[in-house]
Amino acid sequence: MKGKLMKLYIKKNQRLFSAAYILYMLAMFTEIVNMDASRASSIKNVFVICTVGILFFNLLSNYRGKMHLYRIITLRFFIGVLIFMFITLLSVKTTNYFLILVLLFSLNMKNIEFNDLAKLAFYSISVITIIVIIFCALNIFPNIKSVRNTSIHYGQVRNSLGFQGGLFLPNILVYITAFYYSIRGKKINKRNFIIFQVLAISVYILCDSRNGMVAIELLLILQFLCQIRGISKRKKNIIYYTGTISYVLVCAISWMLLQAYRHGNVFANYINILISGRFQWALENMWKTPFRFINWANNAEFNESLRYAYDNGYYYMIARYGYLFLYIFLFITIIVAIYLKKQENYAAIVSFAVIAVLNFIDNGLISYGFFPYLILGVHYLTSSIKKSRKDIVYDIVSASDRTGKEQEIG
Repeated sequence: MKGKLMKLYIKKNQRLFSAAYILYMLAMFTEIVNMDASRASSIKNVFVICTVGILFFNLLSNYRGKMHLYRIITLRFFIGVLIFMFITLLSVKTTNYFLILVLLFSLNMKNIEFNDLAKLAFYSISVITIIVIIFCALNIFPNIKSVRNTSIHYGQVRNSLGFQGGLFLPNILVYITAFYYSIRGKKINKRNFIIFQVLAISVYILCDSRNGMVAIELLLILQFLCQIRGISKRKKNIIYYTGTISYVLVCAISWMLLQAYRHGNVFANYINILISGRFQWALENMWKTPFRFINWANNAEFNESLRYAYDNGYYYMIARYGYLFLYIFLFITIIVAIYLKKQENYAAIVSFAVIAVLNFIDNGLISYGFFPYLILGVHYLTSSIKKSRKDIVYDIVSASDRTGKEQEIG
């Protein structure tokens, strides 16, 4: 049973989706691997083009012979087309295809459940990471060494291990751990805890990342507490509601602390020191390029507008795409939590909430790690709308049938 649970078995009707997903993960990793920028960009473009081609082919294959004009020409269809056109226009204008691929993957999730998606994410990220580390050992990808230079300075050396910096590997391990616990659920044993504990400590020693270490420890402790005492109905409700509001709550706290720091609040200043000046970096970026409702800047223009990196996922979401997409994103996170509750996967909700907290001090909401949650949320939202429309039609037909029978009896 243990072997079957984590075994990656790709069904025939999931193969194209899986191939596209792996290719896109490779494309996203080209952005963080330590290699020549022009070569990385060329390789990424090839992977993205192949991904889009496979997804369009799979989409047509899924609906071939099943679409009738009188069924698809509806108000919902036209709204969907307008949204797709807007996202496509934004992607072309910004030369950033993340959003259009979220939409394409979500449309292709016809035969994919959350566990399938989590397994695919877990194995693809794990294997790609191992390959990068092996290439680093072979000196194909250089190992960059740096020293922490912050207000809380430990002087330890950070090894990039083939990535562009020492913070990438710890964050990757957080997502790998989160996906693993989401898949295993209640079937996590002591050996699993020990393995991830050893990995977390090893990566901390090599990369000196407090963020990754704290996030993994939080995951380990919360998952352990859920299992050691079992999950009562009251605990289930607490986990569910925490997971549901976690992203909205952390986003609101991020924004309030930023504004408080801007006005010289002592507590916000202390938090800024604790998190290595992230509020100051965000404000300096904002002074140079204010946040917009929708940001149409292309990748080159956006990167040039930055004085510092945004080390907060919520700030980065606004900076890159604008306020509109932050609101949409927060709504999608609520949808994801509702879906996970429906699946009664409370381990996944715990992992989902921890990732929300991690992105207070990390920029990972538009990345390989959060990508599965986004496509799951969009897919579940569109499926729910479609299902609710079918239910309405069914109720109307049923009501008319009952009325007809009553008239015949009368």
